[in-house]
Amino acid sequence: MAFKIQGRVAATLVAVSFASAGAHAFPFLIPIPMDRKPATLNSLIEALEKSDATKAIAYTHEDKLTGSKRWVWGYYTGPVSQQEANTIAMSRCENALTDVKTRQVDGRLLFKFGSKTCELHQFSKDEASTSGQR
Repeated sequence: MAFKIQGRVAATLVAVSFASAGAHAFPFLIPIPMDRKPATLNSLIEALEKSDATKAIAYTHEDKLTGSKRWVWGYYTGPVSQQEANTIAMSRCENALTDVKTRQVDGRLLFKFGSKTCELHQFSKDEASTSGQR
């Protein structure tokens, strides 16, 4: 299968206290969004990074500040042009995203991707080899 959906705790909670005039502290939590990629996606990126084959990976995550965050991605590696690999990876990611955006439970959407779209990952080897051509 060319795409994965991965859940991950995606926020760190920071405790903040404010003192009032009566010297009482009122603590509350502020969510800090964390967009770290899941371990499975990072492993895939690292493996593709080491490969000399033509490769592309596209991914996105849902709009959520706290709790589990869902990631969707698509990738391709094979004997094609870089443009074709990019197109295939984007297509696979967009297909997975469309599937996830339509999942419902009791008439409510299960995930909140909003207007998110897939983005291509820039491999460091590709940037180094194409930087002289720009």
